[in-house]
Amino acid sequence: MVSTGQIIAKKKGNGNARPKVEFEAGVRLLVEIQTKSPAAKRPEVEISEYFTKTKGEVETILGHQFQWRTGGLVATTQKLFTRVGRVSVTGLDEKDKVLVKLIDTTGEDLTLALPLWAGIPETQQANALIGRNLLTADRFDRPFGFPSLAVSPNPDADTVSMSVTLPWNQLIGEGLLAYGFAPKPHASPHT
Repeated sequence: MVSTGQIIAKKKGNGNARPKVEFEAGVRLLVEIQTKSPAAKRPEVEISEYFTKTKGEVETILGHQFQWRTGGLVATTQKLFTRVGRVSVTGLDEKDKVLVKLIDTTGEDLTLALPLWAGIPETQQANALIGRNLLTADRFDRPFGFPSLAVSPNPDADTVSMSVTLPWNQLIGEGLLAYGFAPKPHASPHT
């Protein structure tokens, strides 16, 4: 199932939201808390399949399970949900916003090239992946290595999205070498 990050519940501060949504297949949900002071927050978000607690799946995300990110906190559910009937929030100020979304699976990240390292694609598939994605300047090819994402989703995320992570680059580099792609030698300034 391809997901575009659709928002299924949104609210300010503490309390309940009733999204009343259903999905064909089980989905993980992304809980985003937009706050000006993430360090001071100990939020608790409970997601239930039904509005009442007596039936269906329920998952509680506690404060320590949230990760800091630009503009607030974020966490992903462990359970897969086929429906959501209630989202309960505690531990926030009235100006804090809570968004519950489907995870956006449309973005491309560097991990999509890991099959090269594992030697999975046939040579023709590998050449297509490398030529159309990795070694294209407007995609992943950068002077100091491959960035985490081909395109930054928003300006606030540029530092993370466009960062070069050495372990991923090592694995992708080994895959490129295995398929016969060698780095081009740089011209020496002394020649």
